[in-house]
Amino acid sequence: MPIALSRMRIETGDLVIADDGGVVVVPRRQEDEVLALAREGASLRTVWDRLRML
Repeated sequence: MPIALSRMRIETGDLVIADDGGVVVVPRRQEDEVLALAREGASLRTVWDRLRML
């Protein structure tokens, strides 16, 4: 069952990562691309520029 927090909709299967600094939600449809960028050491700016999401 999806939930909404503020303007963010979280669907079943989305990747949710949290630590003391905050929470990041990666939509399932973009998970592979985001994880590949992370493995390459991409900056947050690079992820934003390519995907328009963090």
